[in-house]
Amino acid sequence: MNSPMPPEPLRKRLPRWKKTNEVKNLHFILNQEKKPIRLETTGRTGQHFLARLRFTDGTIHHVIVKRYPRIDAVTSESFRRTYERGIMKLRKAGVRIPKMGLIKIPTPENPKGEYVLVTPFFGSQKSGSKITHDLDRKKEWPYETRRDAIEQLSRIANAGFRPSVDAIERFKNGNQVIVLDVDFIMNNVVFENERKPDRVDLNDSILNLHDIIEEFSKKNDRVYQSFFDVAMATLTGPQRKKMATYNRRYRYRKD
Repeated sequence: MNSPMPPEPLRKRLPRWKKTNEVKNLHFILNQEKKPIRLETTGRTGQHFLARLRFTDGTIHHVIVKRYPRIDAVTSESFRRTYERGIMKLRKAGVRIPKMGLIKIPTPENPKGEYVLVTPFFGSQKSGSKITHDLDRKKEWPYETRRDAIEQLSRIANAGFRPSVDAIERFKNGNQVIVLDVDFIMNNVVFENERKPDRVDLNDSILNLHDIIEEFSKKNDRVYQSFFDVAMATLTGPQRKKMATYNRRYRYRKD
């Protein structure tokens, strides 16, 4: 008698995000001069503004609204579909990203509407942001923070994108990082919208991840192996097989 086939593993359900049709209105927060408050976001793409997002269930959230430099690229439905498909791939890969979505609003440049990216504001106007923007100092992060970053960057590779240090920031408290600016990893689809975000070269993606492992290791062989092991434990399929070819070949030698 043949033994029954083992049941397929249950697919992990993604937490529900509210949809754009549940948005009631979006209001920019104004300064004393009655102008939208623009955030200083050195190193990040686009213009960022503080706003209040109200949903149909009555809940209100402080959010960041991102406008893109290439206005002509963010008015079409193809842009929205491409972007939302990329976000879903990141979510399914378990990448730690904030809740985000595209909302179409009228602007002076586009009275018929342009898409803006809405993400949570981590913090408050009084206490400031809960996230620190370290720019080029990320290799100086504590060991545990760099280790968490390698895991998140590996998940980005699993999603089919090119990992980028520019996309991640760290929380001021604790050792966790968050992928805050997905434009750095979605092939800049906003600026090169004819390129599809799922056409990332596997070799380039994994080589870039390995370069980050080397940079974060700061020429410490033990730390390198630890970060490499994190990547190998996180990567799946062809990404994992490709990363395996880099071990020892580029491993640091002791003087």
